[in-house]
Amino acid sequence: MKFLKRIAAFLLTAALIAGTIPGGQVLAAGKTVIVTTQKELNAALKDSSVTAIRIETDGSLTFTLKAGDHSKVSITVDAP
Repeated sequence: MKFLKRIAAFLLTAALIAGTIPGGQVLAAGKTVIVTTQKELNAALKDSSVTAIRIETDGSLTFTLKAGDHSKVSITVDAP
């Protein structure tokens, strides 16, 4: 479990540097949500109708992706 948390933290850190987490595919039209908290991110990841999540922050925050298959969701990080 700690290993998965470290991987998720690494991916989010890389996303902050690169600007996005590549989804590896173009998703069909679906539901896009903007999240600003860990609680909102968790809810968006549980919602099967969500195909795109945009994490927006005004500062430095840490988000953790819970273990699971998130391959059908495009995650973008918009942070300074």
